[in-house]
Amino acid sequence: MKYNKILYIPILLFLALCGGCTEDIIIDVEDGEQLIGIYGCVTNEYKRHQITISKTGDFYGKGEPEMVTGAEVTITDNDSAAYTLKESEPGIYEMTEPMKGESGHIYTLHVKTHENGQISEFFATDTMMPAIEAIDSMKVLPYTFNNKTFDDYFKVCPYFQTLKGKRTSYVGRIEINGKLVTDTLTECATTRFGLMAGVYFNGPELEILYKDVDFPVGFYTLNAEKDDEKIKVGDEITLSISVVSDGYYRFINDVENSSGSNPFYGSPSNVRSNIKPEKRAIGFFYTCATTKGTTIVTKEAFE
Repeated sequence: MKYNKILYIPILLFLALCGGCTEDIIIDVEDGEQLIGIYGCVTNEYKRHQITISKTGDFYGKGEPEMVTGAEVTITDNDSAAYTLKESEPGIYEMTEPMKGESGHIYTLHVKTHENGQISEFFATDTMMPAIEAIDSMKVLPYTFNNKTFDDYFKVCPYFQTLKGKRTSYVGRIEINGKLVTDTLTECATTRFGLMAGVYFNGPELEILYKDVDFPVGFYTLNAEKDDEKIKVGDEITLSISVVSDGYYRFINDVENSSGSNPFYGSPSNVRSNIKPEKRAIGFFYTCATTKGTTIVTKEAFE
């Protein structure tokens, strides 16, 4: 299994909705012709899903990105249903009616922009994966490694049945007392279970694997050195586990590796995109099937 707590990096601005919460995503590209940046999703939650459209900025530029207004935005699925999105604020397009995405459905985004007398069209598709059935319970415990406890770090340990398929991809987000603390894409946790796919997370297989060392296993690590991740007894912790497509999982990892601080990582413009036509737009339109679990922090987290 691989657990990855992604670090924050500066990357082109988008606003995304997933799990009912907003997250800021910034992706910079090198100097050159401006591209359209498109980002948004459809989830399995009943709500008005959003798409954000902006223009890419100078890699070394400052200030807010230029938002794209006046676009025509629709989302369709493979049962021929069509959903219209209207501009709720500059560059932010929201469904006129709430809907709930369904696993196995293929969702297609269509964007038509009108700028300087020119019409441009962009497309993207993604298939919604099955969600995990439920998070049966959760604990917040001190973070340990080889039975050594690390101060100011706490592991969020869910109990749930993982899906089969060693390439099934998961994204984890955390709320503390109703406030999203994984409020950038690169703060989320990502994982695949590989050969352990299909096991019960924190069930007998993992207990044997860890041989009572550092068991139960954490899905997300809270860092109390960060102001928004400080916890105390009585706090409510909500974990959202979303099952996402392979393409979106790879997009997140591209973002993680594209800060530009390491010359071997290459240009931030190397972040992959499923927005078509290629080389005329960047970003990602994705689907996610989300399941939530909630627990209350107890004294056990500090023992």
